[in-house]
Amino acid sequence: MAGSQDIMRAQMRSLLEMSERPNVSVQVLPFGAGVLPVTNNKFIILTFGQPAVPGVVFIESLTGDLYLDRPEDVELYQGCFRLMGQMALGEEESRGIIATVAARPR
Repeated sequence: MAGSQDIMRAQMRSLLEMSERPNVSVQVLPFGAGVLPVTNNKFIILTFGQPAVPGVVFIESLTGDLYLDRPEDVELYQGCFRLMGQMALGEEESRGIIATVAARPR
């Protein structure tokens, strides 16, 4: 938990609001979904509108950040991201869980 319960509820409400946008997909990956394909849970895949600009993976850690730009590295992380999406709950079920958490009493 990051912050107070009020902060967490506000974050859940914000996620719900954002999930209604047509260009946003929010899915919950439950703890019981199985073994994740990556051990580092903090990465961002950056892709760009220009095909000539290759994708990049940004990895955040406590001691420094790393940018991976080799095509095989980017593809590996894209594959892991797709697999986690398959392991996650669907968007409607995820919204239901988030709404439940956001509505919990103090």
